[in-house]
Amino acid sequence: MSTTDSIKETFGAVVEAFAAVKSDNDKLARDVEHVGFYAQLGESAPNSQLPNLWNTLERIEKAINADPQLKAEFGETGEKAVKAAFTAIAKRLAPAA
Repeated sequence: MSTTDSIKETFGAVVEAFAAVKSDNDKLARDVEHVGFYAQLGESAPNSQLPNLWNTLERIEKAINADPQLKAEFGETGEKAVKAAFTAIAKRLAPAA
């Protein structure tokens, strides 16, 4: 699997997990759309925007964890997807050894 596929799949998994969530929280929905945009960009997403995406993922995680119903709907798969997205961003931003 190429890095591009990995980035697309990693961020896409967050969007897919959110599809199972029934929420009227517009801000949360916009944050998920933001992640979806970067999923479409894949490897061509500029590194300069990744810290903003990190903050978006933190807001998603915080909103999900604050509401037991959302957390149940998002599920373990969603939580793993968010963690994988954090890891993907960290790898992209890590200085070359």
